[in-house]
Amino acid sequence: MDIQRDELKLDDLPPVESPEPDDRDELLQQLIPTLSTEQTHDLYAVVMDDYQSALSDRTDWEDRLVVWDDQYYGRLPEKNFPWRGSSNLHVPLTMLGVETLKPRLIESVMGGDPPCHVVPIEAADDERRDRTELFLNWQLATRLHLDERVPESAHLFMNPGTVIAKTYWKAERTRRRYVRTFPATTPVDEILTNVLGNHVPSTFESKGSMSWKGTLPSSVAGGPPLEFELTMRMGEDERLHVRVDRDELDERPWIKMIEPTDFIVPANGGPDVHALPWCTERLYHTEQDLRRYAQQGRFNADVVTKLLKTRQPQGEDANLDSSGHREQQADVEGIDPFASDARGETYLVLEHYRRWDVDDDGFDEEIVCWVSPDLPDELLGWDYLDNVYAHGRRPYRVGRYFPIPFKFYGLSFPEIVRNLQDEINTIHNQRVDSGTLANMPWYLY
Repeated sequence: MDIQRDELKLDDLPPVESPEPDDRDELLQQLIPTLSTEQTHDLYAVVMDDYQSALSDRTDWEDRLVVWDDQYYGRLPEKNFPWRGSSNLHVPLTMLGVETLKPRLIESVMGGDPPCHVVPIEAADDERRDRTELFLNWQLATRLHLDERVPESAHLFMNPGTVIAKTYWKAERTRRRYVRTFPATTPVDEILTNVLGNHVPSTFESKGSMSWKGTLPSSVAGGPPLEFELTMRMGEDERLHVRVDRDELDERPWIKMIEPTDFIVPANGGPDVHALPWCTERLYHTEQDLRRYAQQGRFNADVVTKLLKTRQPQGEDANLDSSGHREQQADVEGIDPFASDARGETYLVLEHYRRWDVDDDGFDEEIVCWVSPDLPDELLGWDYLDNVYAHGRRPYRVGRYFPIPFKFYGLSFPEIVRNLQDEINTIHNQRVDSGTLANMPWYLY
């Protein structure tokens, strides 16, 4: 159903900004030309057809996710046989097996002290070994938050048996506002270094008495400059107070764990994510995310504007699949996600990797494109994979507990012990029911 935004909100919607033109625009236009209307329609149609077909093909796998989770959490259906109130207990074999193996997996990664060791290859590398090792372990501990990622991946490795991680360079742009206080004799250079870091301003101009504004260069290639404003006042305490209003860019390597239901691949494509003809990740972007990507030039500003004006954010409600899995997860957690769903204020965007002949030379190129299922025949953006990731590979890493040869999805630990779990539950409940009958006078039954 096409849900139109409120007319008043349409009038108040701020414009979506495009990146400022620079010297790279001509080269980027030559590298990533604007696709024709026919090419855009064809690419959108192929992406959505493959996406919907893959969701249809994996319906049974999604049903298994509910069964595996019920088995892990010990959730049993209501039982009225052989009589109402008969024994219906769950022996936690699956949970004990998973929780016994998880620490071993975590220890294999985090057990070393430090967890990362650098081995020099050439004689000249000996001098850099200690510094490199110290830096890498600092990155793992403070920037990658490996102590959070590893337990999460260990659980997904066991159940549902397929863990998918996205590795990329994360750049977060935020607006910071604060006041810093300095002794009155502090040199101006020291104040600027304290509030702006070691960055040299690209522009710097006065706004009036003791007030300045300017820009800092962005460390992301092609990224918009970082704006800042400084205002200084001498306080009654004979100390210098500096109000700072600035953009800040936080960059780091990052590992994102992906919910298995949000990663879609074709059937019979094989186990190697880089050899698949295509793969799709479901992203949930807020309005601010969409505007930020348009400002960076990743998304088309006109298409983003059209999306914001014609569609309400729907988040996971836009997915027609995996509803049973999502409802089961919410039921296990004991919440009703409809009232305060954080994803309810997001837009569904498909990040699609595939081989596609963009330049009509008869050979397919590795590309990545972004589409919204709510905007038929429109592309939020597209790019060559080499231009997005310098290594030229899709940014996904996949692990499986029990791989199936030539298949993408692996079997989970609950699936391996499923029959044994059912047998133990049956035997245990039969013993309880038998004891109930033995202890009950014959005339009561």
